[in-house]
Amino acid sequence: MGNFAYILGCSAAFCTAFYSFRLVFLTFVNVPNSFKTYVEHAHEPGLQMLIPLFVLAFGSLFSGFMFKEMFVGLGTPFFEGSIFVNYTPTMLDGEFLNAFIKNIPLIFTVAGVSLSALFIHFGSFASDFSFSLFDIKMSNFVRTLYVFLSQKWNFDQVTSEFVTHKLMCFGDNISFQLLDKGCIERFGPLGISQFSFTAANQISFMHSGLIFHYLFIFILGAIGMSLLFFGNFAQNLSIGLVLLTYIGFTKLL
Repeated sequence: MGNFAYILGCSAAFCTAFYSFRLVFLTFVNVPNSFKTYVEHAHEPGLQMLIPLFVLAFGSLFSGFMFKEMFVGLGTPFFEGSIFVNYTPTMLDGEFLNAFIKNIPLIFTVAGVSLSALFIHFGSFASDFSFSLFDIKMSNFVRTLYVFLSQKWNFDQVTSEFVTHKLMCFGDNISFQLLDKGCIERFGPLGISQFSFTAANQISFMHSGLIFHYLFIFILGAIGMSLLFFGNFAQNLSIGLVLLTYIGFTKLL
């Protein structure tokens, strides 16, 4: 695990040096490749931009020097336990590494700067070295390699056809149409509202306008509530059957 983290750190040093000096070459060294209007109206930012930039520049230049002992100093417990290793190390191991291993991040940094200068600065059309480098860029091998890498082994098309599109169809047909608009709405608010509306319409047809029918229903309701809370199951079942019989008889009338 420690070796893997060290490789990632060295790779990050190489990539950071490459794109940082690429920005330096494109901004300050190479011939401008922008529109004339943009170049004529270029200006320094105001204090509202310069002050944060000064703070960030100070931190990027001196924070590593000021906090070096806390991070990687002799005997510091800052990273203790953050990376699992299969043995019990001592903090003195890092102080007695081979000088080449310690300088690998510096070597990767110099390599990133050199490649950035080769491809960005010397490879531009304003450089005398640009023609030979341009020929290398336009060679069949480099063009084939570039096309191969730019297509990314067609991973985008494969994932779009077999993963993304399938998931979108599943989300629309199953998750949305069947579950959200089907089960949840049918047994949720929409289903309850439709059932309540239908039940209210059915109950409204049972009104006959005769007072003794309403009195009979009130009496049966009172008996049913009393048996429901104070009677046994057989009595509740009997009163339920009586109520259902009366409702059916009233609908026939």
